[in-house]
Amino acid sequence: MSAQDSSGLRNEPYVDLLLSVSKKYRFRQPDSVLIYAQKALGISKKLNYKKGELLALNGIAGYYTDIGDNDNASRYYNRINEFIKQEKDDAVKVEFYKTFAIQSIISGNEEKALELSFKAINICKKRGFAAEEATIRHNLGYMYTGIGMYSEADVQYHLADSLHLSINNFSQAARSKSNIALNALKVDNFLKAKTYAFTSLKQFISDNDPLWSSRSYRSLGNYYFKINSLDSAAYYTFKSDSILKLTVNPYDWVLVGNLLSKINLKRGDLACATFYADSTQKLASQLKDTSGIIESLQTKFKIAMKNNATKKALEYKLEAEKLSNKLDYNRRIVRLGLIKTNLDLKSQEELIALENERIKSQNQYVKLASFFLLIIIIGIGIIFYNKILAQLKKQENLVVQNTQKAEMFSKIGKNLESPIENLKVFLSNSEMDKLNAEQLEKTISDLKQKLDKSETELTTLLHWAKSNLENNQNTSDKVEITSFLSKALEEYSKLPESISFEFKVLANNITLELNKKHLALVIKNTLKIFTEDALTSQKLIIEQLVENNKLTLKFYLKNLIKNHRQEKAINQKIRNLDLNIIGDLTTKNNGEILVDYHQKAQIKQLRLKFPMV
Repeated sequence: MSAQDSSGLRNEPYVDLLLSVSKKYRFRQPDSVLIYAQKALGISKKLNYKKGELLALNGIAGYYTDIGDNDNASRYYNRINEFIKQEKDDAVKVEFYKTFAIQSIISGNEEKALELSFKAINICKKRGFAAEEATIRHNLGYMYTGIGMYSEADVQYHLADSLHLSINNFSQAARSKSNIALNALKVDNFLKAKTYAFTSLKQFISDNDPLWSSRSYRSLGNYYFKINSLDSAAYYTFKSDSILKLTVNPYDWVLVGNLLSKINLKRGDLACATFYADSTQKLASQLKDTSGIIESLQTKFKIAMKNNATKKALEYKLEAEKLSNKLDYNRRIVRLGLIKTNLDLKSQEELIALENERIKSQNQYVKLASFFLLIIIIGIGIIFYNKILAQLKKQENLVVQNTQKAEMFSKIGKNLESPIENLKVFLSNSEMDKLNAEQLEKTISDLKQKLDKSETELTTLLHWAKSNLENNQNTSDKVEITSFLSKALEEYSKLPESISFEFKVLANNITLELNKKHLALVIKNTLKIFTEDALTSQKLIIEQLVENNKLTLKFYLKNLIKNHRQEKAINQKIRNLDLNIIGDLTTKNNGEILVDYHQKAQIKQLRLKFPMV
């Protein structure tokens, strides 16, 4: 479709060009965003170009969001909502879901944002919209970081990065890398933060992208602040600030201002720290940026304490805590986890239903073909027919298993009271043999009982549930333990970079007869217990020896500094759950677990004993 008027060519590509120009001006000349988007909107209406109309409305709504005019932003988002109700084009629907998800994130409605994002992602996967899916996952990562779900944020950012790279969109991939760096700083993964910040910065400089260059410089400023290199922290943060002045993004100004106030506080320049804290709090208040206000108040509390203004410090502290309580991150995380679980379950159930339909359709075709085969060649046909019937029986059993699996996931999703953030691991790896109704109910009941509210290490729990679903019979393999352990240690990726470990083989050529999967889970979770609570001055020792015709695997921490005391507390509820699951799997393989404790319930040594073949 195309049209012309007195001012020249007016067609769909021209609208797309206007929208592209509008986006380019977003953080350079914001008023130009509005001018070009409004022009694109008018032409799109004349052409009845639905996608252009939606994108133009989105651009205008985004403009008002950026300048903090939430009333006008909401008005345009409502127009988008009415517009999409009549739309059937998948590309337009994805744009709508993405737009409203962003608005929901900004307004603090993470539950709605997650639901809309999943709708968009499902369409993207079916239609192969890699760029759109990458953008949505990037936005989800931003949302998860904002409420403290850093591991889930990291997953989404890496998926976005991978999707962008798959279509050679290096500029967008760099944006996900930049946020990976910011997210890594939240969990003190300094090396990862530094690596990704520098990598993304090179791309942004090449693209002449001031906003994202500023963000990478801010990441580096944060990195050097965290490692107490204050001169470097100030250099990179001031560089971020100077570049940011070329853009109009007040939310980034809040982040830079808060970082500068903290750097100056640590340097002892209280006057400068106060200036940045006050001005940043004022801007954050205008933007209704609660997180920014809280961070400013926390810095002002520390400044007041330095000035011995105890009464004022207490006021800042109480105000910050009051705002933090309103945000109620813990409740939001639990609720968001539940919604994500249910969305994962729905996706899995849809896949199961589609698979069952495919199997049934295939079975009908095979039955018909085998019937004609039987008529044509009676003798040979009987042989083939019997084989085909056996295959059909196997397929029908698969349908039964899939139905049971769907029932299992549905019941778990409706009854668990904590988020299951790693349910995808469970869904993708579960190989469930046929269970009767009583066994199914028992497994679900056990799973719920072992769940220790939101503090539970859910990956461990799900692996335990998976082991209970597999076969209900303990299949055994002959395992050469030294090579098995060496491989497990090599593949164990969660060891902190500053923690070392040593594998002492005091008895070689030992073969055990046990379930390989169970042993892998036992080793994985045993390593996790020790490495997560180890200090940088400790080494994890694993000894393999034979005692009383039993193979013993001994795990303990060795201090590398004399008289060094372990001060990091162990979350005993989680540790008890981990130990119960390790013990459960060990017992299933005729082994035993022995645990020695320090004071305060800290684990001193753990031994696993298995009978030798």
